[in-house]
Parts: sequence; C-alpha cells; structure tokens
Amino acid sequence: MPRGYPNTLWIVFPLFYLLPYSYRGIIISTMSEHYRYHYSITIETPNEVVLQCLRAISDYAQVLGNKRIAWGGTKKKDWQRDRNQVTFHFSDPEYRNIFRIEAQRILPATLWNVVRENDNDPAAPQN
Repeated sequence: MPRGYPNTLWIVFPLFYLLPYSYRGIIISTMSEHYRYHYSITIETPNEVVLQCLRAISDYAQVLGNKRIAWGGTKKKDWQRDRNQVTFHFSDPEYRNIFRIEAQRILPATLWNVVRENDNDPAAPQN
C-alpha cells in the first residue's frame, strides 16, 4: 500500500467501481450538491395552504441550482411530524433573503413566522 493513504480508501475506492454507472453519479453529485444548500430557514405555520405557498416561494427564490433541494423535506407529512414546522435550505444567503422578503410581501404575517435561521445546516437528501 502506498505511503500516506488511509487504509479505508483502498477498501472503499475499488468497491465504488463495482456499482453501475447510473449509481456512481448519483452518489457523488447528491452528497456534494446537497451540502452546498446550507443556508436554512425554519418556518412555523398552522395552515397547510400557507405551507404549499412557502414551497412555491422557495422554488422562486432559489434562482440557480437545483430548486427541489430548497424545498426538500417540506411535504405535508414532514410538516405534521415536526409540529407545523418546516426547514427550507438555500445555496446562497441572498436566496434565503429573497424567500423571506417574498413571503412577507405575499403572505399575512399572522399565518406564519420564522423560528430560526442557520448558515451551517446542509440539506439532507430525500428518499
């Protein structure tokens, strides 16, 4: 084994090439792409219609990149599980700011509120 390489690299690296080509790209791109979406904002709303509007606003606000990552994990079942809260992830703090501004402009403030914002909260791939 060459000097300077960790032992696990020699075990995992060859196994990667045993995967079909279609899986290789998914594994590499999913891990790296989701990690870039680490500017999050958690919203609380008791209203499912508002939830769907917020999902649409996040799609609008994420100008470049994979828009679906921004609203990933914000389905009705996720919202119910997390007690009327959902977290949106953006690849740029400006996109998160656009989301907040547009939500304030379009939706009544009494129907939703910001719980927290985080600059180091990467999105997780959804099943």
